[in-house]
Amino acid sequence: MHNHPLMASFVAALTVAVGASPAAAAAPALQPGDSFTYETTSQMKLSGNVPAQAAGRPQPAYRATTTIAVKSVNPDGSAVVHVVVQKDPPDGTHFGAAQMAVWNQMNAGSEFDTTMMPWRALRINVDIEAFNGPALSGSATQQAFAILALGKDPSHRRAVAANQAKGYLSTVDAVAEACAKRASFAAGDTWHAIIDGLPYDFAVTGRQTEGTRDVVVLSVAYDSVNPGGETKLNGTALYDPKAQLVVGTHTVSIASIKANGMTNTTTSDTTLKE
Repeated sequence: MHNHPLMASFVAALTVAVGASPAAAAAPALQPGDSFTYETTSQMKLSGNVPAQAAGRPQPAYRATTTIAVKSVNPDGSAVVHVVVQKDPPDGTHFGAAQMAVWNQMNAGSEFDTTMMPWRALRINVDIEAFNGPALSGSATQQAFAILALGKDPSHRRAVAANQAKGYLSTVDAVAEACAKRASFAAGDTWHAIIDGLPYDFAVTGRQTEGTRDVVVLSVAYDSVNPGGETKLNGTALYDPKAQLVVGTHTVSIASIKANGMTNTTTSDTTLKE
């Protein structure tokens, strides 16, 4: 996997001492026409109880662009936003014209509306019933037609897009929620927050200039155990307190699944495109 441009700045930032930051000013109010675009690269590696040909070998990297456009602003400062998710074919995939047409058709309509809070965190709720669709029955042919019909259903497509965006921007939204009400960011500050049911730990590890932005460098981590297994995440985030905006994240998550003894290690980078 190629080196992400944020990685060098993340590593360098760990050696930069940070003084106490002044109280964060309120971010500029959201306005109709505002837009935010995040680019995500993600690659996973399987280990444990997996086929020998897949064990320890990185899977093809996936890239996606998530664009968030403000449609209208509510009295409380939150906004109704339109979210569009565009996925590229996996790295190393060589599609012919017909295959590319099918890929584009599958990814067309990957959009939905949701709420963005004044502190730039999305509130995405996935409609699980629409996502799963009706239970399959009948012959194999009938089930195949049912699956094709489900893929064309607008409510299902919205649910799939919401699920994709929720996954791609999970750390971005967690950092935005965790930082929204902090008055300052000082060297060595640490805090804990439960976000979307996950026990996050945050720490201020540096400060740097990213383009025209004065950003705080944060470490991000959680360890979540449930009956199905365990997921650990460790990473770094760049956060602009003045704009209340997450500029980038780099994470490594390790998911261990009890049922099949498989471990999935996923490395993800998400960057605000400016």
